[in-house]
Amino acid sequence: MKFRGAVMGAHRAMCILAHGEPPSPDSHASHLCGNGHLGCVNPRHLAWKSPAGNQRDRVIHGTHCRGSRNKRALVTEGDVRAIRSRAATGEPQTAIAAEFGITNYAVWAIVHRRTWAWLD
Repeated sequence: MKFRGAVMGAHRAMCILAHGEPPSPDSHASHLCGNGHLGCVNPRHLAWKSPAGNQRDRVIHGTHCRGSRNKRALVTEGDVRAIRSRAATGEPQTAIAAEFGITNYAVWAIVHRRTWAWLD
């Protein structure tokens, strides 16, 4: 929508009206209710948060797209655990990559927690 001469989401415009201007340019209008994906614009459900704070809320509400919930993910959480376990035994990463149909770099990134870092 267009609000005060700028194009923005309705939830951000409502957050400005209800809570004032964002505290910093990178502040997100975070949904405390977890229903932003359903179009919630209730001012009592909105608050200014940092990008990291907004992402934490998405994890808490289960609306995140990380791990196998990401449509582009090539492996599952179980695959990641298996990859890490097999790499820890000294199995060559090239063999692991071939079996899971991913690149050597993808295996390296999983093992070194550059990706899937949140997963134990």
